[in-house]
Amino acid sequence: MKYVIMGGCSPDIYKYYLNNKITGNFLSVIESSDSHGTCSKIFDNRTQVEFHEITLKTGLNHGFIYKPFAAWIDPVLQWFQIFARGYYARKPILIDGH
Repeated sequence: MKYVIMGGCSPDIYKYYLNNKITGNFLSVIESSDSHGTCSKIFDNRTQVEFHEITLKTGLNHGFIYKPFAAWIDPVLQWFQIFARGYYARKPILIDGH
C-alpha cells in the first residue's frame, strides 16, 4: 500500500499511531513554516515501512494543502510514478507562484 501524509503530524497524531501496527510505503509532505512538524518519529523502528518526507518552503503554513500547488502536486505524482509503470506526470505548472 502507498500513503501520502499531508500537512505534518501533531502530538495527538503521534500518540494515536505509536501503538498501532503500520505497514506500507509512506510519503509525508510538510511545510517548513507549519507548526505541525515532521511525521518521522511515527515511523522510527518500524520493520515493514518505507518512509520519505518532503519539506516545502512556500511560506503558507498549513494552508499549502488547500490548493493544488505544483510545489506539492509534482513530488506526490513523481513518488507514485515509482510504483506505477507507464504513468508519467505532466510538467508542473506554478499556481499562485508556488
